[in-house]
Amino acid sequence: MVTDDEYRALKAKVDSLEKRLDSLVQKYNQRVFMSPFEKQKTSTPSADKRRKDVTRYEFQGEVYCKRQLVLACVKHIVQTKQVKTINDMEDLFPSYVQGPLGIVRRVEEAERYSGASKRFYFGDEDIIHLKNADCVVCSQWESENIKRFLQLAKELKLEIQVVERKYK
Repeated sequence: MVTDDEYRALKAKVDSLEKRLDSLVQKYNQRVFMSPFEKQKTSTPSADKRRKDVTRYEFQGEVYCKRQLVLACVKHIVQTKQVKTINDMEDLFPSYVQGPLGIVRRVEEAERYSGASKRFYFGDEDIIHLKNADCVVCSQWESENIKRFLQLAKELKLEIQVVERKYK
């Protein structure tokens, strides 16, 4: 049998451990789910956040919307760096940059998503064939995750210019 004093001491210890666990969970989540390209505060007016970002970008003399830009950049990197395997692809294009769908997925993984044909590029000319897998590029890009992709592109030494910043 436990005395009242022993119970209070144990309860205080449990409370202390729960607070410590909550703190550790928060730190873990920040390290795992936050990227080096952490969302940065922008000077974009709040009204622009409610509207659709239809900004156009120039890459290698061509003008693209966000999703087409990502596809063109991934294809360019695969060709110029001679990416051979899915592991190389995942190292170059970490999933957290895009978010839950990732930048690049194996075809069989991407097909599991509902509306997969709307979320990834499945056209014959768009599927990337590697030694150990066929991959598709995600087409789901918003103003926040495209910022992270542009930072990644800069690190990969890709020259991308904003042609027209526009919101609908």
